[in-house]
Amino acid sequence: MSTSILVEETPFGVRGLLMDAEGRALRLAHRFATRSGYHAGDLVWASAGKRDKRLGSQLFDLGGGMEAMLPVKDRQYPEGKLILAGVRREAIGDKRVVLTDKPSLRLPAAVLRADTPEAEARPGILGQEDIPKSLREQLAKPAKAPGPAVPVHPAVALVTTLARRDLDRIGTSSGALAAQLKAFLPDHIDVETIDRTGEVISEAEDEALERVVGLEGGGSLVIDETEALTAIDVDLGHIGGQSQKGAADHLRRAAFATLGRAITLRALGGQVVLDLPRAAVRVPKMLREQLTAILKTSGLVSIPAATKEGLVFLLFGRDRRSILEDLTQATELASVREGRVFAPDMLAWRAYCAAHLSLSGNRTARFAVSLPGPARKVWEKQGASEALAEVFGARVSLSQGGQHTFDVTEVC
Repeated sequence: MSTSILVEETPFGVRGLLMDAEGRALRLAHRFATRSGYHAGDLVWASAGKRDKRLGSQLFDLGGGMEAMLPVKDRQYPEGKLILAGVRREAIGDKRVVLTDKPSLRLPAAVLRADTPEAEARPGILGQEDIPKSLREQLAKPAKAPGPAVPVHPAVALVTTLARRDLDRIGTSSGALAAQLKAFLPDHIDVETIDRTGEVISEAEDEALERVVGLEGGGSLVIDETEALTAIDVDLGHIGGQSQKGAADHLRRAAFATLGRAITLRALGGQVVLDLPRAAVRVPKMLREQLTAILKTSGLVSIPAATKEGLVFLLFGRDRRSILEDLTQATELASVREGRVFAPDMLAWRAYCAAHLSLSGNRTARFAVSLPGPARKVWEKQGASEALAEVFGARVSLSQGGQHTFDVTEVC
């Protein structure tokens, strides 16, 4: 089965979507131009700080007031020493970035041990060994201060995150972005410009933010996510015409067919508790084996316990924020879901995408974009109106909006 990736670039950053052969959303990734910080897989120059023996780690300065920790045992880097490191886990909640001192430069088609730039590259996920000479040279340059190590284009880093071995096509929002990506891809990957790229990605984001996921034939998954734990309740619903055993078997098949994709699309990690109806768990050992096989595509997973009462405990490796954490923020008012609204830069991004789509579909109308204060400031800082004007002319106006909504309105 083949997969494809859609990539959109806007003044607010780059976002991408991995899809299967049937067009179903599998995984999302975002790189915000409006945010500081590092993502899993980034290379950084880090300055060694004090060691914390209690935590078995050493603190490092990443520049810009950001701190990270490197797990160590009996060794320690001299304070002030600059080392080339990789981001093993990005900052999640109040947790610091976690580093590795055995970093690799990972590109869509090739991988190079970053701490030994003279070494031969090895094939990456797309099976190629070529590393651009400019990046090798950049790695060989000594650093003078902590900060980013290699200027890899955000879209290239995003494709590296999303790519799978069966990838055969990438669709981009512009020809310039397609040309940027082609230099880092093997020849067998088709790269083309596709209309409505942003709209498709926005629809996948909406799906990833849904709390309730319907199951084929009835029932649902109800996903409640917190910083420390995610609980997924599997509801049997009302399935008529079946015995209790038949209904339970039907539920299990429907739930498992949906569960892996739901977890991967939302980038859920850490502790996940699955609450199944007791009738759906007759043999816990068999249940664990089935789940392990299904959840392989979601990353490293361990299932330490599955009880006859229907509780299944899942532990996922976690190196990045979930989609809910990345795109939304806590609020006392409800918008996306109870207690969460779109972050200002994401709200401005969605407004930009909606305006672009509307203007593309109507060559004569003028449109007004209405945004709340914080999102409006992001819009103005990133020059979103100017970027739209370059494509569509002076047909966009910006007005002060309400608290947590944006509107793209035709002006007759």
